[in-house]
Amino acid sequence: MKAVRQVVEIAYKDESFIGYLNFDEDEKYLEFLVDTVENQIELLKLYSPKIFNCTLHNGKVISCFNCKIIRVKNDNLVRYSIDIYVENDIKRYEELQFNNITAIFPKVDFWFVGSGFSYNSNLDYKGQKLDLIISEGETKQRGLNTEISETFLRVQLKSESLMDLELVNEIYFKMSVILSFLIDEYVSYTHYNVNHEDQYLYKIYQRNQNRINEVKMNKMNYRINRELNDTEFDNIFVVPLTFKNFDVWFNYVGVLRTKPLIEERYLTYARCLEIISRENVNMEIYGEKERKEKSKIYKQLINDMDLDENYKTNLIEAFKFSNRKGFKVLLLQLIQNSSVEEQLEVLAEEVDLEKLVSNIVNIRNHLTHGSPFEKIDKSSLSFYTELIKRMVTYFILQKHTVDIPLNTDYLNRNSNELPDPFIK
Repeated sequence: MKAVRQVVEIAYKDESFIGYLNFDEDEKYLEFLVDTVENQIELLKLYSPKIFNCTLHNGKVISCFNCKIIRVKNDNLVRYSIDIYVENDIKRYEELQFNNITAIFPKVDFWFVGSGFSYNSNLDYKGQKLDLIISEGETKQRGLNTEISETFLRVQLKSESLMDLELVNEIYFKMSVILSFLIDEYVSYTHYNVNHEDQYLYKIYQRNQNRINEVKMNKMNYRINRELNDTEFDNIFVVPLTFKNFDVWFNYVGVLRTKPLIEERYLTYARCLEIISRENVNMEIYGEKERKEKSKIYKQLINDMDLDENYKTNLIEAFKFSNRKGFKVLLLQLIQNSSVEEQLEVLAEEVDLEKLVSNIVNIRNHLTHGSPFEKIDKSSLSFYTELIKRMVTYFILQKHTVDIPLNTDYLNRNSNELPDPFIK
């Protein structure tokens, strides 16, 4: 991005005044005096997002959206943060609509095999028909005697009907989540290029986007070793965008984005396993007819007991939620119904699957209920955290129709049994 640090003419509603615009990698703000501004009272209101149009020295107009006060000095000098920075003269947020827009992902092109690649497909997203094109882009910087080129990933959306910014942001965030999962490092786009009939118009920058993506070839969860065919491209990048439940991807990538403590990572991966289990295993213990019959018997037994009426009411109420399988049963059945069961047997000379599942769930319960952290064996916590992370990765890849073995090689301990999670 090209940094801007200069005095500008600011247009707000029906008046203009002088201010200072700072937009660079570190700070994005607009600053001005309000003592002579007609809309002074309105501009001093906190938590009220504003729109400003700033004219630079060269006559170019920058539109700043969702600007909020972050500092007021001497009740006069105000500083607004800039959430959305548009290199074009746009007066209203609703005007941010596009037929053709491209997100730029630095370095992420390394995931793909070959150079100059281009893949395209189409999808129906919330009733809107879209074309999705993923390709490699390149920039060149020329010095006195040198030329440096850098490649990046272009993710383009095209539609005959207009796409608003919220829809575009939603799709590109999901795309960044998918790429982050595959790479096993949080990656995102730096900005959007808005186009019209394949001609570049202007850029859009937004707060909290990655300046530099880190891509480590030896750390990825998955990378194909050849060019993708159309079916593989659709299954890996297009189909997941339309899944009703994207929570597993969001939770997994949330760990990559925030890098929390190991106990928080464990709870997140356990939550992912629980979501996956619920999606793939029947959660009901009894069918509806049998449940109703047993419910009548249960209620009659409670009513015939010599108990306080409030206690009876609580027992009957609890029965309404007792037909759901718990996490331990769901996870055990998920493993038994998949090919991952045999792959878990290499973790020790003797692997009791029920004990393995109990250990995973018991650690989750211990951390969830606020029990003393000191009672957990630290090396065991590390072992089980990495194990369930690998399990989550395995099942998410299955969602992409990618069937590769569970990666447990580095977890092998040459031990007769699984590690005990708690200190005795």
